[in-house]
Amino acid sequence: MLDGELHLGPEVYFEDPSMDGTVPAALLASLDRCDPMYMDTFCGSVVLTGAMAKLPGLKRRLVKEVVLARPELLGQLFVDVPDASDMQPYWGACTYAKYAADDEWTQQEHGHATTIL
Repeated sequence: MLDGELHLGPEVYFEDPSMDGTVPAALLASLDRCDPMYMDTFCGSVVLTGAMAKLPGLKRRLVKEVVLARPELLGQLFVDVPDASDMQPYWGACTYAKYAADDEWTQQEHGHATTIL
């Protein structure tokens, strides 16, 4: 019978938020590099992807750990865990960007969506 062992695997993502290699540390490092002008946008646009992103409570735990480290982010940090199908346009854009020259990117607004050409 498994007791606490069930949660030991995912716990490596949260061992110590100040320790390099944890998910909260990676998010905090990104925040530190973010231009303060765009901090609100960045905090409202965090996306978790991958097989482990769907672990029950992962999103809530990430927000909790980051807010404990930076209390000023309380109420500002929004983390999304989209379905795989919701990520298809993103993956397509990433694949295109990998092979496109910088001067090929153009953005057009269409109603509620942005199209990357």
